[in-house]
Amino acid sequence: MQLTRRKATGAILLASVAPWLATSAGAQQFHPTKTVRIIVPYVPGGVPDLLARQIARELGVLWKQTVIVENRAGAAGAIGAENLARAPGDGFSFLVADDGALISAPLLKAKSSYDPENDIVPLGSVGASPYVILGAPESPPLQQLFGRAKAQPGSVDYATNGVGGPHHQMWERWQEQLGIKLNQVPYNGTLPALQDLAAGRVALMAATPSSALALLQAGRVNPLAAVSKTRFPFLPNVPTVGELGYGNLEGVAWYCFMAPGSMPTELREKIGADLRTVLRSPTYIAALEARHNIQLVLNGKEAAERMSRERAQAKAMFKRLSIEPT
Repeated sequence: MQLTRRKATGAILLASVAPWLATSAGAQQFHPTKTVRIIVPYVPGGVPDLLARQIARELGVLWKQTVIVENRAGAAGAIGAENLARAPGDGFSFLVADDGALISAPLLKAKSSYDPENDIVPLGSVGASPYVILGAPESPPLQQLFGRAKAQPGSVDYATNGVGGPHHQMWERWQEQLGIKLNQVPYNGTLPALQDLAAGRVALMAATPSSALALLQAGRVNPLAAVSKTRFPFLPNVPTVGELGYGNLEGVAWYCFMAPGSMPTELREKIGADLRTVLRSPTYIAALEARHNIQLVLNGKEAAERMSRERAQAKAMFKRLSIEPT
């Protein structure tokens, strides 16, 4: 049978969306017809991996389909993000990553095989991790360290997990707000930074609670402040920055559920709604809070707007500090 050009085009379009259209309930229903994968751009065990696995379990039940987690670590999250950017926007490939991989890392890379602002898009945020400020084992209180940094600029070292990353950006904002000068000691990742903090080679560091938990439990680092509105339940004796008189200071890692930029708007909205159903479930909230994270439920538009703001802020900071992509 021959098709006219118009009919052929319609047939191609129908075929391209058929996997997620229900034959009986219309375009509002999402029914994946094969295994769905969620990419995590890190090794197993971290917060993005934990959240992705819980989301996979709950979406699998909701969709009555297998949802797997695929770890594609490397290049500060770029390998996983690039893999998603190359995937078709048919509802079978997603990514869970933090603000470092989604915002900072692309700005620090001179060449990229994808456009981080258009080739991947958020369907929503899935949680956040307020930072804990850590000192070396024999560290004095945070106010004393900040006082020293004000009186003797550059005399207090702080560790970061890399130049231009979220930790570095946070400390730069804090120094500007407080009128102090600290000395950055950048490391290639969080683990070596924590190890040197525990050894007393640096004075300060910001970290997510889960990344520092083992050292905190062993008493090898000194928790100085929670960058949160309330105290951490697992550190009830550690004051918040607000209690110390620094109520305007903020610092948090946050996590997004991303899709290929080619995904149709209707499909984005449907899957985004399914995602928010998962995020409000008691089992998801329990898994989130078990690792000392908090709820942060933004829809796709809200998450995109926040990413855009933070990207602009990072660009301005990098320009001011003469941080060039490599």
